[in-house]
Amino acid sequence: MADVLFFVNGLGLGNSTRCDAVIRALHARDISVAVGTSGNGLWYFKNVPHVARVEPLKELEYGAKSGALSIRETLADTGKLLETTRENARRVNSLLDDVQPKCVVTDSFYAVRPIRRRGIPLIALNNSDVVVESYLNRFDPPASVRAQFWVVEFGDYMFHRIMANAVISPNLDPALPVRHAKFHRVAPIVRDGFKENRSEGPVRHVVIMLSGSVFSSSFKLTRPGYDFRVSVVGRPHDGQSPIPDGVTYHGRVRDVRSIVEDADLMVINGGFSAVSEAYCLRKPTVVIPVPNHAEQWVNAATIRHLGVGEIGSEETLEQDMLNAVGQIGRYRTAYFDNPPKTGGAEMAADLITKYL
Repeated sequence: MADVLFFVNGLGLGNSTRCDAVIRALHARDISVAVGTSGNGLWYFKNVPHVARVEPLKELEYGAKSGALSIRETLADTGKLLETTRENARRVNSLLDDVQPKCVVTDSFYAVRPIRRRGIPLIALNNSDVVVESYLNRFDPPASVRAQFWVVEFGDYMFHRIMANAVISPNLDPALPVRHAKFHRVAPIVRDGFKENRSEGPVRHVVIMLSGSVFSSSFKLTRPGYDFRVSVVGRPHDGQSPIPDGVTYHGRVRDVRSIVEDADLMVINGGFSAVSEAYCLRKPTVVIPVPNHAEQWVNAATIRHLGVGEIGSEETLEQDMLNAVGQIGRYRTAYFDNPPKTGGAEMAADLITKYL
């Protein structure tokens, strides 16, 4: 039994860290939570004391070609995706019987028909409205993300607009208009401790954190060394190429706060959770969007629009990092024009509590 049942997509780590922040806020209110998840989510929520129960779901996999996200391959795998959704619907039914929640919260999870049939309030953690509004009316996106936007991101927006009772939509830019009343804008949702931690002076530490999703960027550091320390989080060293002086590989880490707190610059993929945590820490950022991914490109463009970082690419990552080091003062100054936005997890918990 639990008051709230979370269904969390386990493809990337960002869904899990975002939901965990909300779950902690609910736990502090003596609201019990169970979690259904897959992939990285099972690793992340294993032995977490504030979650009453964790149950495995079948992982929803997007199509890939040469290691990159491919809409053509995703569409070719439609039958496989539908079978995964049907299997998850069966597992959802079983979990609903066992847990008997008063409310269900989903994060990038789509087997929701059993929830709707039972009349259980369905709340989504999803900022597809931010992606759609930014893509259509604010930025000039590249052609490479067009197919993924219309097939996945716009479809995601319409799905949640139709299926959810309410949608919790975290956002970095309060000036961005809200597209529909069902979407409730909140501050970025980040884990405990990811609060303002500004740096001053020369760059002494750069954190490269291209981790989480199976589509995270690949890269090599080719210089013999740098004028600063480099921490690589989320992946081990390949065991073959030489390790430049001052570079440390940390592998996969559940709590990265101790590593990123003293960073002067962060190099990250464009998942919203990673971008939000860097933003709340007030760290200048180079965002490397996963190729062909509209949401990640929008998140990167938002960081550039706010002036606190730049868009980079897999192929030029090392040079992008060095260019950003040279512009560090400009990015730090831009943060003074963008007041901190905090409390997203508490705002989300407030909305969920209303449905209990």
